[in-house]
Formats: sequence, C-alpha cells, structure tokens
Amino acid sequence: MVSKEEDNFLRIVYLHYRVATGALSNFFDKLHPSLSADLNIPGNKAILHDLYIPPPKKKRVLYRRQWDTLYPPPGSTTVTSADLDLTLIVCLLRNIPPLVTEPPTGFDNLPPPHDKSDGANIARLKYYKNFFVSHSKDGTLPNADFVRIWSELEQAVTGLDNSHATAASLKDAKTKMLDNSMVQMLSTQMQLVTKVSNFEEELKHISSHIDKDVQEKKQLKQITETLDEKMKTKEDSFEKEFKECKENVISYPNDWILVKYKYLQFTRIKTIAIESKKEKEDFVKDVQSLCSLIQDDITKHEERIAALENSSGTLQEIQRDVDSLKRKLDTLKEEIKKQVEDHIPPHIRAHHRQEIREWEQDQTTFLETRATRHIIESLPSHNCIVVTGSSGCGKSSNIHQAALHLRDSLEYEIIPVLTGPTDIMNYYNENKKQVFIVDDICGKETINMQTLQTWRDYSEKMEKIFKVAEKDVAGKNDKTVLKVSSPKLLLSCRLHIYKEAQFQRISLFTKKECNLLSPELCLLEAERMHMLHKYVPDDIIDNIKQVTENVDYFPLLCKLSKDKTSEEVKKLFTAPLISIKQNINNIIHENKQQFCALVLCILFNDGFDTDWLKLGSVSERKNMKTDKLEYIVKEFDIDLSKQKHRHSLRAGFSTLNGTYLKLRGTEYRMIHDKIYTMAAVICGQKLYRMFY
Repeated sequence: MVSKEEDNFLRIVYLHYRVATGALSNFFDKLHPSLSADLNIPGNKAILHDLYIPPPKKKRVLYRRQWDTLYPPPGSTTVTSADLDLTLIVCLLRNIPPLVTEPPTGFDNLPPPHDKSDGANIARLKYYKNFFVSHSKDGTLPNADFVRIWSELEQAVTGLDNSHATAASLKDAKTKMLDNSMVQMLSTQMQLVTKVSNFEEELKHISSHIDKDVQEKKQLKQITETLDEKMKTKEDSFEKEFKECKENVISYPNDWILVKYKYLQFTRIKTIAIESKKEKEDFVKDVQSLCSLIQDDITKHEERIAALENSSGTLQEIQRDVDSLKRKLDTLKEEIKKQVEDHIPPHIRAHHRQEIREWEQDQTTFLETRATRHIIESLPSHNCIVVTGSSGCGKSSNIHQAALHLRDSLEYEIIPVLTGPTDIMNYYNENKKQVFIVDDICGKETINMQTLQTWRDYSEKMEKIFKVAEKDVAGKNDKTVLKVSSPKLLLSCRLHIYKEAQFQRISLFTKKECNLLSPELCLLEAERMHMLHKYVPDDIIDNIKQVTENVDYFPLLCKLSKDKTSEEVKKLFTAPLISIKQNINNIIHENKQQFCALVLCILFNDGFDTDWLKLGSVSERKNMKTDKLEYIVKEFDIDLSKQKHRHSLRAGFSTLNGTYLKLRGTEYRMIHDKIYTMAAVICGQKLYRMFY
C-alpha cells in the first residue's frame, strides 16, 4: 500500500510520461508535421551535427544514441515525434527552425507562474522532468508541493495542447486509481529513467575530460611547433656566426687575439647549439610520451562512452518495451471497461455497426443541402428532431448524416433504434454522448397504432432523457455557438403520419420538425443538379436537364439512375413510375432468377439471408421460414438441392444489388420502401395466390 506522499509522486510521474510528453509531441507535430524531411534539410543537419560533434570550446549536447534516433540507418522507418523523448524534443525545438522563443529565465530554469508563453511551458516540463522526475531522492511528494507542481504542469500541458483528448487525459491522470500493477510499472519506469539520466551525466563528465585532454594535446603541439621554429632560427644564426668567424680567421691571419676570440665565440655558440638541440630532442620525446598517454586516456574514455551508450541504448529499448506494454495494458483495461459499461449486447452492437457502415458508404454520394445544414444547425438547441417528408425524399439519409456528423465532430455514440423506445431505455448512458436514430417511426403507409402507443407509454421517461437545458434555450435565443453534449433523438417520419392527431399528442416529437417538402427546406434546382452529378456522368445529364421531373422522391430517382444508359435515365426522369414498373416487368418476363429474388425480398421483408441457400440448410433446419422458402422457389422451378440452381439464384440477387435490392452482410432487402410497394403490387398481380 503506497502512502499519500508516494501516490503524489507517482501521479506526477504518470502525468509526465502519459500526458505531458504526449501534449509536447502534439505541439511539436504542429511545428514539424514532416519531421524526417525537416531533419534532412542541410542547414538543420549541420546544426545538429555541431551539437553531436561540437567545434572547439563548445559543449556537446547530443550523444550517439540520440543521433542514431534522429538519423537511423538507411532503410529504417521514417522518424516521427513518437520516436523522441521529451529531452530530444526540447533540444530540437531550441535549435532547428521554427525556433520556440526562449523565456527570459532560459530553458534550463523554472519560469515564473505568470509566464505562459510556449517557451515557458516547455521549460516547466523540462525542469520538472530533470530535477524532479529523474532525480527524486525518496520518491515522495508532500501534498502542498503536489498541488503547486500539478497546477504548474497542468498549465504547461494545456498551454501547449488544448485538445479534448489531452484535457480528458489530464482529468483521468488526477483521479486515476494507481493499482499495484500501475505502481510497479511507474517504479520500473523511474528506475530506468534514473539510470539513463545518470549515464547521460557521466557521459557529459567524461566528455568534458576528453575535451580538456584534447585541448592540452593541441597546446603541446603548438609549443612543439614554436620550439621547432625557434631552434631553426638559432641554427641559422649559429651557421651565420660560424661562417663569419671562419672568414675573420682567413682575413686576419696575423691578428691572433681576434682569431682566438672568434674561435672561442664560435666554440661557445656551437656548444649552446648542441645542448639546445639535445634539449629539444628530449623535450620532443617528453611531449610525444605525454601525447601517447593522453591518446591512451582518450581511447579508454571513448571505449567507456561506447559501453555507456550501448547500455543506455539497451535501457532505451527496455523503456520502449515497458511503454508498449503499458499502452497494451491501458488498451486492454479500456476495452474491459467499455465491455463492463456497455449495456448493448454484442449481437445488437454488431447489427448497429453494420447499419452505420451502410450510412458511411452512402456518404460518397450524399449531397449536403440546405435542409442538411438546417438539421445540423438545430442540434445544439434541440435534443429531439423529427425530419418529415414523403417516401424517397431523403429523410433517412439526412438523419443518418447528421448522426455521423455528431460522431465525427463531437465524439457521439450512434445507436440505431431497432425495436422501439425500449432500446433507448436499455441503452441510454448518462455518462456518454449518444444519438439515437429512428427510421420511419410509427409506420410507412399508415400509422401503426400499436407502435404509436408504445412510444406514448415511454414518452414521459423520454422527456426526461431528451430534456433541453435552460442554458441551451438561452443560447438559442442569443444565437451563440453551443457545445453539444446532451443526448439526441433523430427521427424520420412520413409527413402524413406526423400530421395524425394521435402522433401530435406526443409533445416530445412536435418540438422541432424539419419538413423536407417545405419551401424553406425543399431541394433547390441547383441542389438537384449537384445531386444528379453524384450518380450520373455529365454527358447524360446534359441530355436530360430539360426532362427532370420535379418529384418529391428525386433523391431516390438519382439512386436508381446509377449505372443506367442515357436513354434509361431519360425515361426514368421523364416518367419515373412508368419506367420503374416497366423495368420490374422486364425482370419478371426475362429472368426468373431475378424475379424469384425480388419475390423473396418482398415476402421476407425483414431481409432474406442468402446463407439459407447453402446446401443442406433447408433440409436440416425445418421451420416456418424454410417451408416458406421451399414453397416460393418451387413456383419458379428452382430446386435448392441442385448446385446450379442455387448459384443461378445467387446470381439473380447479385445482379439486382444496388438497383432494386441492397445487401447488408449476407441479407438482401428492397432498396427502398417505395420500390418495395411498387414491386409488391406488380409481383402480386403475377403471383396472386402466393401474395394473398
């Protein structure tokens, strides 16, 4: 059991490694989005090389391990900020453009609290990392110091990175329960960091000695060279004196006193020269011996540095392994936490994901219209929005895209409502941001009174869940931008059902309606053309501009026009209902497998699973569905026990996919309820006994 003081210390360590370093990396990435390219700019590389192998009288800043991190061997992975520790990130921010302005107190000192510049925030992180995290004596921290240091680090972190993720990490770090495994990991981390820090200090100490030895060696070399020059000058002078003496002896043979004087002078000079030469040789030997000793000392130091750097590299690898394990553990804990907190059964969650994937696929052809923008702009001040209109006008597409907007922009969880209000009651989580999606609430052609009553029974509870706070109403009146966080309910509803008196009694559903057929939100001509461009090539559009019928279900027609010929598209937009009926009739008369696929999707209106066509599936699983399937295919002379027949039927489904059918997983269903209605009427006329 750790004490409060130990918990304080470990929490600061956790904050440093799990939050502060990440925040600094995010800040760094904004300045160096292409780090590898920045490092290889010749000017930048020259600056860093001088820090690695400094010029005379300059302090060494980078060591081999750090240099190898920045410039790995050719063929290695691209260097990113994830490869750098805090010390190396700070070094780059201080030395390569764009430079971070140094605070008045410098990067190596703790800046005053009032200095909130980027440089000061970086200096705070560096200071507490070097003089607290890496050099703690007893691993404890009194409460008063903890509050002060936490406040300063929090200021530095948010100053460098004010993202939602970092804010959440800060909050989590302050309240996170440090269990035994976490304490053990942080302790191991501290030991590794301390060892690396000690190694780096020793490297600096050794480096300073080497620099001193090298400097002494250079000075000795200069002395030797100076002495050589002086000796050369003396020898030249001696030679000159000797020559003069010799000439004097020859010129004045009778002047024996002068000759003797000159001889003595010459002898003295020669003796001095010999002695000086010997002294020089002895001195040179001493210098050479000293240089040899210095070189040996340098070699030993270099070998020691190499050993230390290798050890440091090993520790760095161990530290990375520990970090990786910590991340995996955190991920696992997060997954376990999600599973514990998630009230949605796995099979339901899988169904939700499948639906949402379909919405994501529709994004490629979805056009944001003024109606879409109005719905999204209404989200801050309305927690329940009902999008109304006729079949095929884009109601469902708009609420789907609004839900994706909430997910992508504001981290909402999307929950498609499959069974009714009980889904909301069962899956609502007040600690999450959630948006519930209901398509065609209370029916399609006519109002489903039983479904309506179910929603009415839960209306009071839903009012509490989706209640709009007073501050949201005030924000709406002030036209301010609000931070959306409350639960949302997005509904699509047929306009005639929405207008039913019974439906209007549910007050929650009447607070915000977006009628896609209203003059304010209906499709503009320009929007219609842009939408058509999403599905049809330009050359076809040019031929049909004058015949595009102004129908409410224009978005559906666009979807049906995909991959059709110019003539087919022209017919579709000139007389859409006639064209669709004609296409369905062509299928009925020309391809019995496609006709059978249509009928199966009509009669199995909750989806036809093609796995039912597998050999043995029908015979081994006798139930109402398989009996119904056998009865239907028999009408088309299709024998599911024959492989060729099964493959032909599968091909029929596949051909209609994207035109009249849509595939979800292994299940096919009608692409739209309007098509479903038309196909059901036409097919029912051909197979009256089967449909009635």
